[in-house]
Amino acid sequence: MLAFTPIAPNTVFVAKPSEMSYADAMLGLRIWLDHEKIQPAGFKLVTGVRIGFEIIFRTEQDALAFKGFEWCHVH
Repeated sequence: MLAFTPIAPNTVFVAKPSEMSYADAMLGLRIWLDHEKIQPAGFKLVTGVRIGFEIIFRTEQDALAFKGFEWCHVH
């Protein structure tokens, strides 16, 4: 399963795994972003039909780097 969906050149949507809490999902994203030394320009919780996070990156290069993101257990 694809971890993210491009929305715009600098914006992606990443679905939260149903078995993962919001806190653990946010921590997992933060760990990955810190490891990659990427500071997003925006971060929005998405609920409704899709549940997850919309992340706005400062550059398209940072958004493309997110292709390497994979969910992992943080505890």
